[in-house]
Amino acid sequence: MNLIIRPFSVPDCASLGDAIDNVCREGGWMATTRFKPTPAWEHALSHPDCESHRLFVAQAADRVVGWCRLFPVDGGAEPVRAELGIGLLKEYRFQGWGAALLDATVNDQIGRVEVVLTVHRDNAVARRLFTRYGFKAIGRAPDDCIAMTLGGNFDRPAEKRAFLTGVGGE
Repeated sequence: MNLIIRPFSVPDCASLGDAIDNVCREGGWMATTRFKPTPAWEHALSHPDCESHRLFVAQAADRVVGWCRLFPVDGGAEPVRAELGIGLLKEYRFQGWGAALLDATVNDQIGRVEVVLTVHRDNAVARRLFTRYGFKAIGRAPDDCIAMTLGGNFDRPAEKRAFLTGVGGE
């Protein structure tokens, strides 16, 4: 299958929403069973050129079949911490597309921001991908998830505790 990994554009909205809904409906991995855009998502969807709300899509033919997003956690104009979220339709998994989406979204951010994420404890495939990419587990998060970081320094207990209790989902 030939996919194109590229930055999100406004005409992708409906197709991206469908892809996220499909992954949410699978149950188990996402925080909801239907895509409900948060304010960060609404910002990314309406401001595709915003550097602090990075959103890439995987496109097959004329539809979006996956996404990877990096949204600021701290809300500042120049974030120091950004949360990653990624998803692919089932038929596009196990072919290297998740790693390609991760590369497109994260590569030029390494060293600029700390990338954080949560992954369900039972999602061994995703945990393996993130570990190979260099993410390190930093503790348990709500909803039977594991919190991971890339480029993070959680030496300050209060900062680690704030992240572990304040993580979100798609």
